[in-house]
Amino acid sequence: MNDPLRRRAYLTVLRKQIQRTADPVVLCLSGFSLLGVLAARLGAKKVYILEPVIFGSFVQFFIDHYNLKHQIILLNSERDVSFIQEKVTLVIGDPYCITSVLPWEHLEDFCLLKHRFFPGLATNSNSESDTKAQSETKNNDLTNHVNDNHLNSNTQASEPNSGNLTPAPRLVSSSVTVMPLRASFMFVPVTFDHLWKTRALVREAEGFTMRCFDEFIAKSRVFSRDQVDGHPLWEYPCCALASPKELLSVDLTQPDPPSPGYRATQAVQIERSGILHGIVIWIDWYLDADTRISSGPLAPIDPHSTKPILWDPYSKQGVYFMPDFEEVSGASIVRGQVEYNARETYTQFEFSVLTQITNS
Repeated sequence: MNDPLRRRAYLTVLRKQIQRTADPVVLCLSGFSLLGVLAARLGAKKVYILEPVIFGSFVQFFIDHYNLKHQIILLNSERDVSFIQEKVTLVIGDPYCITSVLPWEHLEDFCLLKHRFFPGLATNSNSESDTKAQSETKNNDLTNHVNDNHLNSNTQASEPNSGNLTPAPRLVSSSVTVMPLRASFMFVPVTFDHLWKTRALVREAEGFTMRCFDEFIAKSRVFSRDQVDGHPLWEYPCCALASPKELLSVDLTQPDPPSPGYRATQAVQIERSGILHGIVIWIDWYLDADTRISSGPLAPIDPHSTKPILWDPYSKQGVYFMPDFEEVSGASIVRGQVEYNARETYTQFEFSVLTQITNS
């Protein structure tokens, strides 16, 4: 919440959501956050904040300072849900977890808390947001001249098993609103100025060959679960080789599907020649149909410019380093895949470079 742009966006949307409901009852699922205090100050009838004991004193200070003890109730765990006496009309999250590093770890934590409190939570999606999401998906399609065999793009989620999802508890209003509304996984192929050196082969040092060391490191990466590193990219300049692309969209107003969760495949065509060092991944949060906050770029990305991308300094971005740093051009296509399971806090990425086949 130290980010003034993000704070202003949350304030605007939260005020609008509270004013549109008579006597709103709010549940805040963000730990170490002041969103619940802000909701009370904006006029919410009652605010329930899930706050671990270790951080409770932090929020309690603001509750005492603003004399909000009759409006705010702190919940230390899911077992305290019985203290909620009114039906919740608004569920909010920062989403931010102090122990998270990668952007989607914040999403995993928020979805996990949402599922624990409301296993069957489902709301009527805003038709405007649905229309906008469909429009964005169409606009993200690649141009027609790209080989269709390489761009077989599909996104699917397992059908919810009604036997595994219990009905929403009685404390949830039938018209409950969830904020954020949607989370979008975004990616862009880039070339780095210097960060690529952390994954480059040593080959030789002081006249000694380092081939055995390079092979050992390469083999160890195969067994490593962490394919993506978290980096504050405002410190490490990089330039885009293509336009950013949405890899997966997660509707936070609906129950999370059971295993295997979400699976998605997308592809993007390289628009500027250069060495492809890696793929930068981030999440765009949609607080409502019109308000987006990003953990990625602060300005539109121009793939034809050699000017470094301007990244959000308040977030870390995920970097997927390619196994081989190869030269790519307009005939190259980057294909990305993701598996995302919020219930098991499992997120897996895979990216590869394909060469477009042109007809002579």
